[in-house]
Amino acid sequence: MTQHTIKMMALAIALLFILPEGYGQTKRYVNTNEGSCTSPDCWPGALLSLEDALNLSNSGDTIWVASGTYTPATNINGRNATFNIPSGVLVYGGFDGTESTLGERDVELNKTILSGDVNGDDAANFTNNSDNLYTIVSFSFASSQTRLDGFTVSGGNANDPTANNDQAGRSGGAIYNSRSGMNTASEPTIVNCTFSNNYALAFGGAIYNEASNFGQIHSNISYCTFSGNEAGNAGGAVYNNGSYTGDCKPTFTKCQFNNNMATVAGGAVYNDAIGGGDSSPDFIACQFQSNSALGASLTDISYAGAVYNFGKDGGLSSPNFVNCLFLRNEAFAAGCVYSLGDNGTASPQFTNCVFFRNKANQNGGAIYANAGSGTSAPVITNCIFWGNKAATIWQGDNFRLFNGTIDISHSLVDVANCGELYRGEIGSINCDASSMIFNTFPDFRDTANNDFHLLSSSVALDAGDNTAISAYPEDLDCNGRIVDGTVDLGVYEGAVAGIPLPVELLSFDAELVDDQVLLSWTTASEVQNNFFEIERSRIGDLFASIDRIEGAGNSRSLKHYTTVDRQPIEGTSYYRLKQTDLDGKVYYSGLQVIKTKTGGKIVAYPNPARAEIKLSFHDLRTKVLNYDLYNSRGQKVLGGQHEVDRKKRGQFSIGQTQQLPAGTYFLQVYDEYFDFNEQIRIIKVAE
Repeated sequence: MTQHTIKMMALAIALLFILPEGYGQTKRYVNTNEGSCTSPDCWPGALLSLEDALNLSNSGDTIWVASGTYTPATNINGRNATFNIPSGVLVYGGFDGTESTLGERDVELNKTILSGDVNGDDAANFTNNSDNLYTIVSFSFASSQTRLDGFTVSGGNANDPTANNDQAGRSGGAIYNSRSGMNTASEPTIVNCTFSNNYALAFGGAIYNEASNFGQIHSNISYCTFSGNEAGNAGGAVYNNGSYTGDCKPTFTKCQFNNNMATVAGGAVYNDAIGGGDSSPDFIACQFQSNSALGASLTDISYAGAVYNFGKDGGLSSPNFVNCLFLRNEAFAAGCVYSLGDNGTASPQFTNCVFFRNKANQNGGAIYANAGSGTSAPVITNCIFWGNKAATIWQGDNFRLFNGTIDISHSLVDVANCGELYRGEIGSINCDASSMIFNTFPDFRDTANNDFHLLSSSVALDAGDNTAISAYPEDLDCNGRIVDGTVDLGVYEGAVAGIPLPVELLSFDAELVDDQVLLSWTTASEVQNNFFEIERSRIGDLFASIDRIEGAGNSRSLKHYTTVDRQPIEGTSYYRLKQTDLDGKVYYSGLQVIKTKTGGKIVAYPNPARAEIKLSFHDLRTKVLNYDLYNSRGQKVLGGQHEVDRKKRGQFSIGQTQQLPAGTYFLQVYDEYFDFNEQIRIIKVAE
């Protein structure tokens, strides 16, 4: 009798004991640690395998899964193995194995992990994942009653070299969700889930929603966190494919997108509506923070640190954002949102959102509207834009237009008038100046800790348009809007207690210009500010003051300051800004790092890399080169050193890179005294 036959017999016996009289309404229990449960309340007849429970289940059945790590068997399908959740089945995680009601579970305490690491050999930084599952969870033709609730889904590696870009195996490292054919839908409900450290070589590092060619996906995804996911092409966390008459409009509610990355476009989300389709999701009370779309170097063209909307050839990609925070996202173009209507339409709507300190390395610090030969006309109401930045002000710190049109009203911005809000060619802005608030800090409570509640002194209170919020009567705290007759700007309603910080520092930058260091900083407001000092250090410690600039005392408008270090340290130096109040209290900025010429040169190649990374160098004033390789999450995955020969030139391989998963890495190369210290961005592709 084969092991497979024994397994099937065991499942059949289990089925006899578990099925109730009303077939299709069964509750099953799964506990990988069942033997360790000694309480009399332990679940009766708990299965050890989630995969077995799924194979036994039909529409209407419920599965409760206890804490632990679960992977599907790979003896038949290898890396193509996946947890295939049948339509209509409800799967809940977060239990300790003794609960009798859903209300008793604790999702945070009882971590229930669906893992792509089938061999359990991934390091903490998810290296050594070349043997991980392509896709961890699959839905096909799933009804809206289908539910995944209370899980962490982590370690998927969709890098199948034989699959097409839009297929499972190459897209959707955590979840691949697809309708089964034309005019069919797949729209599972996903709640209380965390998607972390998943990768897709093509699209959707975490989730790929496939609705193209007459399919439909209207999933509800709520209270989920997407963190540290990556796509080699587009949609670092999520890719919504409504192309070619597809209908892909999921709703994301109370979701967080943090530190996701795409190499080409859409650091967090990509909405594809090419060819007459519709990819217009709703984002309600979501947060997009520190997502990025960055290539191998700062000059590689990439778009949309947070969300990319693509309406092409009759397609419609016009998502709706309500009560959303966009914080510190970054891309080559469009630090936050890029909307391209190329013979189609890409016109998102933003209501009561906050855009804060997003950055474009070229143009469009917050939003880029590119109509191409179609329509791109974002509509902005009751929003706040503060501290967003493009490469230069002439590239559009807030908005960049190319034949696009932006409509903005009842919003607060950090410029002096409507004309300063945008830059671009051919496009235009419809700015209702009478409803706008210009160049006045909104008095957020604590931006350093991402607290964007308004203080009682804020001019953003009672400054909005009530008609814009009729469909969404709650703020980000789920409190009712319109407390004092008129809606407030931004994501929260009502004032909170507190006082502004002495100095609200918007930016502090250092730039090497003709062998001198230009230092600049901007404040939004100043209270009892005495003076600033520029401090410099060779090693990031033991700082010395090199200049003093008097402060504005008390100010409620933007103030810009500059100074120049005309004799910078050769090699690497660190700068910080020290601010002193009239009462002697002192505050420090973060560090800025500058590398001046050291007479040497170093190059990493090939880049993108496959099995090997080499370094070539010449004219270095050092005897030993040290190198450290970090992944995109800042975790060191490799390190070593190389002795420089007498000719002061040569090349060597840093080795062992063939074992690293595809993705973005940062190579730090430095000498024994840190006089030479250079960082190089490396793209590792699958072999």
